[in-house]
Amino acid sequence: MSKNRDSNDKNKSKQNYMRYVGVSTQLVAISGFGIWLGIWLDKQIGWTPLFLILCPVLAITGAMYIFIKSFLSDHSDKKT
Repeated sequence: MSKNRDSNDKNKSKQNYMRYVGVSTQLVAISGFGIWLGIWLDKQIGWTPLFLILCPVLAITGAMYIFIKSFLSDHSDKKT
């Protein structure tokens, strides 16, 4: 019985680990896309630092929202 519980705990731990790896990968990808979009928009419009600053800030804000939402949903599941 103890081996079964240990196995289930390890599987849950791996699932939680993989979930956060996925969310952190999304954070990096969204941030990179924001930087690329800012550079591209600056080249198209000609307003050099505006979009390079604005797009990554908005992208990181959105990515952090996704991360916090995921984190809070994990903790609310554990309480019930």
